[in-house]
Amino acid sequence: MNKKTNNLKITYEDSANALYKLLNNAIDKPILFVDDLKFKTALQSQGGIAELEGEWKYDDQSIVKGKISLNTLKKYSINLFSYNLDDGWDIINNLRICAKDKIEKEINKEKKPTKRTKTGLQVLLEENEDSLKKHKSVNFILLQALSSAMQTIQNISETSNKDLRLERAQVGLERIRAIVSLNQPPFNKIRTNTNVVSISGNKSDD
Repeated sequence: MNKKTNNLKITYEDSANALYKLLNNAIDKPILFVDDLKFKTALQSQGGIAELEGEWKYDDQSIVKGKISLNTLKKYSINLFSYNLDDGWDIINNLRICAKDKIEKEINKEKKPTKRTKTGLQVLLEENEDSLKKHKSVNFILLQALSSAMQTIQNISETSNKDLRLERAQVGLERIRAIVSLNQPPFNKIRTNTNVVSISGNKSDD
């Protein structure tokens, strides 16, 4: 995408304007710069974009930038791009950071497998299998908790003493919580009413 300027005479102002265009193009169309190692390396620092030099051709346009010092770039950025209260150099530096992030996201997007590829389908299959295993584990633990709850209800129903009923109910609840806690979040907790409701059907336990 870029090549050396072959000693073309480029003014500092032209280089600052060229950098401004390059950064905006990288933000708008980061895919054009994914393979541009020189440009990506320059984006890593302020000094990098100052020293960047070359010619970029795409979309029927040519952008040429020469190598300049960081202080010179800051000076011309302030003169050319300052707007109202916005400092021109801050604008350039923010564009640099944004361009770097956009290109990195584009690279990561290309690396990520999709359903359209064999690798993507394999990854998706593995993720679904893992999710299925987790759900099976959750269901198994919940079945154990349900079985324990049924046993607790049976024991309470056969207990006539009020204090013993409450004790067995408390033990049963703690056992159920302990079983459910074996699950992974958010399936490892149960919200229960702290009051134990009588299952005898009577308003009084006397």
